[in-house]
Amino acid sequence: DDHRQPLSLLTCSLDRTMVIWTPAANSTIWNNAVSVGEFGGLTGLFSQLGFYGCSWAPDGKAIMSHGYVGEFHRWACEDRAWEGRPVPSGHAGPVADVAWHKDGVCVSVSADQTARVLAPKGAH
Repeated sequence: DDHRQPLSLLTCSLDRTMVIWTPAANSTIWNNAVSVGEFGGLTGLFSQLGFYGCSWAPDGKAIMSHGYVGEFHRWACEDRAWEGRPVPSGHAGPVADVAWHKDGVCVSVSADQTARVLAPKGAH
């Protein structure tokens, strides 16, 4: 299976961060392997309310979160470095669910009765 990932856990928080946790060798302890997030430069009450959900891309090379007012935040890993990536505008209401397809397509649905489909350039 070419989409197999090493054991890891993705979490998000109201402090506007996402963390990738990996287990320590021969231990029951999980270590913070990668931390990404949005820091500073935000104004207004709703922009400070954090991340409410997050998801892995099927290949494990990208992660995405959504915030209180439906905005998306995406990071991709290239050469072991995680970097923020642009995302289209989000929903006007809270995001209810996000799903990734192995081809890189991401679909989200919202309480505002909209759906967003994000796909790599050239995807069918």
